[in-house]
Amino acid sequence: MTKSASPEDLKELMESGAAHAVLDARDPMEFHEKQIFGTTNAPRAAIEFLAPRLVPVRTTPVVCVDEGGPRAGRVATLLEESGYADVRVLEGGWAHGRPGVFRPPRARTCRARISASGFTWSIPCRRSRRRSFTN
Repeated sequence: MTKSASPEDLKELMESGAAHAVLDARDPMEFHEKQIFGTTNAPRAAIEFLAPRLVPVRTTPVVCVDEGGPRAGRVATLLEESGYADVRVLEGGWAHGRPGVFRPPRARTCRARISASGFTWSIPCRRSRRRSFTN
């Protein structure tokens, strides 16, 4: 039987600095729309191939997350059958985390614009001021 982890337990684990893995069992398209900062996409269809490369030490604590459906449980079961010792599933999925529990660090961005095409995108920058880039 797979153990569960509360959102607070996951936050504590992620902030502890100890070795751990947080695997998101959703499809890549869903993962890229929204995810918990610091998670790795490991869809159910590819977990057998990805797990040995993502988590080579089988005693590493692993938390599986999804949107609250059955995928994280299936991935956790496969990991346990593969010999992983400490596998847990996030209670309620990532969407049910308490407000403020999963806050990514604020990234400073600079707006870059190409006037010929009207295309705009954000570029991470290390300065606190915004800079405008033009051709």
